[in-house]
Amino acid sequence: ADHTQVGPLGALVVDDGFDLTTETLVPDPALAAAATLSAMLTARGVAVGPPSTGTAPPTPTEVATLQSAPLSDVATELLSASDNATAEGLALAVGHETSGSGATAAGLAGIMSWLTGAGVDLTDVALVDGSGLSHDNRVTCNALFQTLELGTRPRLRAIVDGLSIAAKRGTLADRFGGTSLADRFFAKSGTLTGSAGLAGLFDPAGGTGTPRFAGVFNGGFSRPDGYTLTDALAEAVAAYPQSPPADQLVPPP
Repeated sequence: ADHTQVGPLGALVVDDGFDLTTETLVPDPALAAAATLSAMLTARGVAVGPPSTGTAPPTPTEVATLQSAPLSDVATELLSASDNATAEGLALAVGHETSGSGATAAGLAGIMSWLTGAGVDLTDVALVDGSGLSHDNRVTCNALFQTLELGTRPRLRAIVDGLSIAAKRGTLADRFGGTSLADRFFAKSGTLTGSAGLAGLFDPAGGTGTPRFAGVFNGGFSRPDGYTLTDALAEAVAAYPQSPPADQLVPPP
């Protein structure tokens, strides 16, 4: 996995378990979150004891409630920003919802079962985490494409609506500026050392349709080279509906 982004997870996390001061991942996200809250309360004149971990009382006292954002908004943030912690958290939530277990394996089983029921072909697909950071994950272009197509269903529109936008939003905000892709290329990106992918759609000018695409690259390349590969894929998609000359497509007699 990419160890610059992988750290302990928990139900209570601030800043994705990342210490903004030291620019490192914290070893205990819940304790770090408690320390952050304690510091904020102390700064506002509220006397509190030192943060610590322990077992919650059987009848805790509720001091505040916060309603979660709609799942569609959470999915949009996840997709556009490629938020690994949110992806992992949602996988655990799926496990709890489908089997009562908040374990990773339970979440992945629930995800695979739902995708199969939705008609996605999971042949040769293998998931070991929710974020996709592990190099042991296996996914096919066909599965990515079919999952993208689910976004045409009204209840699942966040799959498409949440994609990052070239030169405008998310992981593509600083890519493709001043090109024909700007503001018309929508995709979920993913780039690690030795693995890169891009799946989404392109809205070409001239009413020529909206091509959808999915591409995955694997090999001994660096992350910068991964961006180069996905840039080339995006440019190829943007060339639609242009195609090579007929003599390059059809073998001579």
